[in-house]
Amino acid sequence: MAWRRSYSVAPPAGESLEDVLVRLLPYWETAVAADLRAGRTVLVVTHGNVLRTLIGHLEQIPAESLRDITVPTGEPFGYELTEELRPLGGRRYQN
Repeated sequence: MAWRRSYSVAPPAGESLEDVLVRLLPYWETAVAADLRAGRTVLVVTHGNVLRTLIGHLEQIPAESLRDITVPTGEPFGYELTEELRPLGGRRYQN
């Protein structure tokens, strides 16, 4: 569980959620957030740990609580975002 859900403990030859955040934020700002600010709709497709980290960033969830986020496999969800790129309401799961 420490390897799968810990914020700062990385598995052997892998990344912790903290490592993922360091890698994710520059891409978020230069690509995804830039497109959103330009009025584009953006689809993000990735694996669970990146999604968990992105959800934590968007919803401002404390690092110690990220382990409690479950991202269902293959169930798309969306956000409506403010101008500051913060979610309005919760995640909206699509059926």
